Amino acid sequence: MTHAADVIRDRRREFAAPGGFHDKLIGFLARALPAALGLVFAVLILAPLAPRGEISFLLDRNKVAVTAERLRVEHATFRPKSCGSPGRSSSRPPMATG
Repeated sequence: MTHAADVIRDRRREFAAPGGFHDKLIGFLARALPAALGLVFAVLILAPLAPRGEISFLLDRNKVAVTAERLRVEHATFRPKSCGSPGRSSSRPPMATG
């Protein structure tokens, strides 16, 4: 084999060797990922129970300011489109096109 092939093979053997970097990484991730997932679930479960300032987008009828003047419509007019009528121009049933 060539020298380059020997170097590549040696790197692969070191990477795959028992107790090597890959084994240490997988061992760490096997413990860290479940722990992180458990931590996320714990935060999601306990977060609603934690006291915090009230942030509510629901309005209480007793606390909402009510105005005395309501909206009014004055001089409402109907302005049809430029076609002349707001509806269809024919009383015939529509034809299917397709």
